[in-house]
Amino acid sequence: MNSGIVIGVDPGVKCGFALVSMRDEVVCVDTWRDMNPFEILPNYDISGVRLAVIENAFIGINSRSALSVARKVGRWQEALESRGVRCLLPTASEWQSATLNISSRTPGAERKRLAIDLCRNLYGLRLDEHSADAVLLARWGTVEAQRRG
Repeated sequence: MNSGIVIGVDPGVKCGFALVSMRDEVVCVDTWRDMNPFEILPNYDISGVRLAVIENAFIGINSRSALSVARKVGRWQEALESRGVRCLLPTASEWQSATLNISSRTPGAERKRLAIDLCRNLYGLRLDEHSADAVLLARWGTVEAQRRG
């Protein structure tokens, strides 16, 4: 039973995936290129996991990119909810402002660097930007789970 685990997902062309315990321990972290969550999830024991955090990206005015990301977010949400996992869908600004202590106007490259550095400092992990975001999304989820009860 993994009720003390939160899943973090950074969907996109490259997808970051992480499992983080409520004790703030990284259980696993991976990055894939454009994988189907219905093919990925059977490789992990997520029985009993009750919360996943999927970044709900805001893409601006590029409708093609926005639709592609929205589909990926929806597939992850469907795959997880079909397994009984409740999903939170914060925007990047929402979780990054709390986790990285930055403003919504912080440039993307700076956000990525800060996420990678924070994962190195907290966990001793050298991660790419996608895995770092997934870990920190899950970490944000542990805090939200405790806050919301």
